[in-house]
Amino acid sequence: MKHLLLITTLIFSNFVMAQTQLGSGFNYQGALLDNGIPANGDYDIIVWAYPTATDGSVIAPVFSLVSHPVTDGLLNIDNIDFGFTSFASGNEIWLEILVKNSADPATSFETLTPRQLLSAVPYSVKSEYSDTTDFAFNAGTAGNLENFSINNANVNDLISFNGTEWVSITDKWQYQNNVLSTTNNSVVDKVVIGPSSSTNTARLTVSSPSIGIITQFEGTDRTYNEYRENGIAKGYVGSFQSGINAGTNDDDFEIGTSSTNSSGKMHITVQAIPQLTVTNNGQVGIGNTSPTGKFQVDSDALIVTTSDFVGVGTTIPNAKLSVNAAANVNKSFVVENDTVEKFTVHQNGGSSIGFGLTPPSDGLYVEGDIKQKFNTNGLMKYMVRANCAGPATSLTSFYNGTNNNGSVSVATTNTLGRCEVNFPTNINTRYWQVTSVSTDGISNANCHTLTSNSQLVCQRTVAGSIANGHIMILVY
Repeated sequence: MKHLLLITTLIFSNFVMAQTQLGSGFNYQGALLDNGIPANGDYDIIVWAYPTATDGSVIAPVFSLVSHPVTDGLLNIDNIDFGFTSFASGNEIWLEILVKNSADPATSFETLTPRQLLSAVPYSVKSEYSDTTDFAFNAGTAGNLENFSINNANVNDLISFNGTEWVSITDKWQYQNNVLSTTNNSVVDKVVIGPSSSTNTARLTVSSPSIGIITQFEGTDRTYNEYRENGIAKGYVGSFQSGINAGTNDDDFEIGTSSTNSSGKMHITVQAIPQLTVTNNGQVGIGNTSPTGKFQVDSDALIVTTSDFVGVGTTIPNAKLSVNAAANVNKSFVVENDTVEKFTVHQNGGSSIGFGLTPPSDGLYVEGDIKQKFNTNGLMKYMVRANCAGPATSLTSFYNGTNNNGSVSVATTNTLGRCEVNFPTNINTRYWQVTSVSTDGISNANCHTLTSNSQLVCQRTVAGSIANGHIMILVY
């Protein structure tokens, strides 16, 4: 465990009886040991003021420092200021100091003991001129102050102590007509925080020569900056929602229009040109400042309507997805798989499935086989070529165009020119066509179901006589 120890203390008060008031602050100096050795590094410091050496209640606002440097054990704190009212009673004030190493955020503050007595001269902050005033607790509250002047200074000038005397400085803060402003070489109403240059033309400029945070706004829950125009709130930046609307919470950050701005839109611009727009009813446009749907890109590149219809190339989609291509566009709709076209709607109104040639006008081109559920209509279900030859029957080839992955097979018979063809599904409710394969023009073939709804018994004839040979069967 780390132990911090304060072994010596010097307190230098700024309380003086002088023609000019220096304020109620004082300096504090001590020797800080960290684990028995002189401390080095940055330390966070808290100073409390108590009326007694132990116990008691805090009698002044807290004074704190973050990352305050300590070198070779020397703890030097400038201008600890509890305000004039803390010394009004003239009673003793005891300082309680809490310290922790800034580099170790996991550690907690350690209270240095004992408390240190602040010996101040009662009412030393009182103005020397109080005898000529109707009332005077300090120079900041003295009334009827007479004959007070600073060399070469005018009313409302900013003054500075140059080591010898108080003088007026060139860059001046002014308070005129209820307006706080600066004067920089006669250019009025311009405030510059940080290095000033000739390019600082705004009413308020915050500049920094180093990298890092330039400005910071700190607040509690629902803290935000509001922007007004002619007295009317237009928009804000910050955290306002905090659960006011569903789905929001304290961690959210917003940029948007104010609740009183019922007609204004919010724009994100590039080179002062709106590129993204949110309308007052929540519609979003990209490249479109007046979107007609929930989301719209350019004029008709893409739109999501208030009815949740999606249009590509059209602002009036008549289906959940509508795609429209201009006359000079060769392909209006393409679906790709690994950059290879798999489905395409062409300019001529035709469609192609698979990567192939342009389809016929208003037609369909399919590259590859087509299959269909076996009990539906429209496409070929089976194509079979068999040698119908009794005991020598054989299957030459077949194609299964159904969603059933079974195979077609044949069975031999003892009858010349006869064969049995077996299918993996019920074909009794389907349509079939049988043709004899020959070049003589006098052969014929026929098939029928006999004992099974998935089997055709076929017979081939030539000139009316049973004969061996090839047949073809088409099942629809």
